[in-house]
Amino acid sequence: RHALPTSILLPNAQAFGEAVTHPVPEFLCHLFTMLTDPQLSDIMSWSVPVENESNIMGGGKKGIGKIVVHNPERLQSEVLGKYYRHSCYASFQRQLNYFGFKKRLHGGKKGKLSPCSYVHDGVGDEP
Repeated sequence: RHALPTSILLPNAQAFGEAVTHPVPEFLCHLFTMLTDPQLSDIMSWSVPVENESNIMGGGKKGIGKIVVHNPERLQSEVLGKYYRHSCYASFQRQLNYFGFKKRLHGGKKGKLSPCSYVHDGVGDEP
């Protein structure tokens, strides 16, 4: 498993002359690492729609980033176990839901391991 810091430095935030750190959940640290790894771009990626998308295209909103899972089967079998204590895609989905991400289907395909997107209204254009 990858080891990541569990806090981030908030720029421009000062308290008593010292920088302020804010704890970041481990799940989100690993998610950020996966989304910014170019070797995983064919399995999952970060996308910012240039216009609002229909639900059949993943339901993205203009200018708001979304997580695109291109190949859930490979994500489960090859990636999740390297970053988390599990390699279960359903557990990964539950964590995304816990942090406010909503699943959007691609092409109307339903199924536990179908390609999909995860959108969050509070996320900007960077992962």
